[in-house]
Order: sequence, then structure tokens, then C-alpha cells
Amino acid sequence: MVRILPLLLSLVLLIPSDLIKDPLEGLGVTFFYSSESATEAQKASVNKKYPQLSYEEREYMTPTVAYVKTSAGERTLPDGKKGKRIRKLKAGSEITVIAKITHNPFNEKLYYLTDSEGYIDASALTFTKPVILPVENIMQYPELPNGCEITSLTIVMNYKGYEADKCDMADLYLPQWPNLKGDPNKYFLRNPRTNGFYCFAGALCIAIDNYNLENYTNIEYEDLTGCETDRLYEEIDKGNPVVVWGTLRWNTPRKLSIGLYRNLHCMVLSGYTEDSVIITDPIYGITEVPKTRFESVWIKMNRRALVVTK
Repeated sequence: MVRILPLLLSLVLLIPSDLIKDPLEGLGVTFFYSSESATEAQKASVNKKYPQLSYEEREYMTPTVAYVKTSAGERTLPDGKKGKRIRKLKAGSEITVIAKITHNPFNEKLYYLTDSEGYIDASALTFTKPVILPVENIMQYPELPNGCEITSLTIVMNYKGYEADKCDMADLYLPQWPNLKGDPNKYFLRNPRTNGFYCFAGALCIAIDNYNLENYTNIEYEDLTGCETDRLYEEIDKGNPVVVWGTLRWNTPRKLSIGLYRNLHCMVLSGYTEDSVIITDPIYGITEVPKTRFESVWIKMNRRALVVTK
């Protein structure tokens, strides 16, 4: 202990007093540098003479609201073992950050310091407010094992306040063609209850028209096929979930020898964050997909989309 004290005293003399903050409990002596005042020479000097010591760099900022992209824990330290969890934050939660931690003693990750003096991994936050619509999912199974398109349309119609049933939509309103030689823009090829294949937005538009005639409704819609990706997000901003055509698990589109897609899948785009989209999927439930992956596959599937606006 006698030998340690001179070491600490010499270190205090070495570093300007305005750069020293309180030590972290249980970690020995830890120095916190302010990025604006500490020089590289000062940090290098400490690292060379006292490599056992750690330091942290903070860039203080105007308190700023950030949004949680995925579930994340706010901790007392930027380390899962040493830092106690202050609270668990759900995706979409708002949190105020007051500093960026550009260097910490534990790992190479970037962190933010919150207004409650907690640390949160920067990768879990975004400064772009996510837009997630509260769309309730409907599973296509077991009644419609091949009916992802009409089930997705039913999901959107229900969200807009219409009491549509997926089976009634398939049996009574969806135009069907008995074999694979029909036009999927006009018909669902075969039967979604049994050996069905798929249809495109045009056939769902006909299903909406048939529903309007039968039920004296005035559902308004738009076939967005061919639109730019920004238009999809604009519709979400307006509160309109969008029926989109992709592939199963967003894999690369594949075709049969006769030219039809073999892994086509239809779903509902119900929200987006800075780098991901929220998909309400009649097979897999509500999922989050990287935005780059979603857009790549959606474009390869010829930008097919349908929106119910009223």
C-alpha cells in the first residue's frame, strides 16, 4: 500500500486536475478525459507509464432525444458483467442522451450516456423517430396454406376498420384461375385453400372491388406497383400499412422453368426505423428485416405493392 500511494500521487501531478473525475467503484483508479481538453500526448503518456489504468472519453452534447431500435439495457457501466442494469428499454422507447462515449475502458463499442447517467450501446439507438403502425396480424394457416396475398389484404382491411374475413375474401371475392396458365395480375392461380400458387396486386384490386359491390362499402385503394421505395415509407407516415410482394424469409427470388416464382411471398409493411422495416407476416408473424435486404428483394420482385387508403 505504501508503494501504491506515491504512484497515485505522481499520476495526479502528471494529469491536469480538471481532467480527473471520480473513480469507478471496483475498477481501481480510472481517469475520465474530456475530449475537448485532453491531448493525445497526455493520453499516450498515461498509457505508457501506467498501462494498468483505464480512461474514458466523453463528448458532451445538447440533451437529445433518441429512439431505441431494438430492446436494449441501460447500465451503470459500458460492460455487461461489471455494469448493473438500470432498466430495460423496449423497441420504440424514447430516451434522452447527454454525451457520446468515444472511448471506454471495457470494449471498442461506441456508447451514449443518458440523462440518468446510464450507458447504452449506440448501435441500439437511432435519432430518426421510428414509425410503427399497430397492425394486428392474421395467420394464413391452417385454412389458407397458399393464401398469403388475400390474408395480407385482409390484415390491411381490418386495420382500416373493415370486418373482413380471410376465408370469405378468398372464397367469395378473390378471382381464381384453375391452372398456372392464367394472368396473376388478374387472377389467383388455382386455389389458396389447396394447390394455390399466387397472384399480384391487380387481382387483389379486383377482390376489393367485388367486396365493395357486395357489401356496399367504398374502400379506396391504389396499386403502387412500380413505385419508388420512398413512396412505401410515405404511406406508413400517413398511417397506411402496405401490402408488399417479396420472398419467403427474404431470400433471393427464384423461378421455375415455366417462369413462375417458386418462393414468392406476400406480406404487410407496417413500420420502419432508420435501418430496418417491420413486416406483419401471415406465416412468420411480426418480424424486423434489415431495410437494405427488404428493399433489395422487393425491387427484384418488380416493386409490387398495394395500399388501402380509406
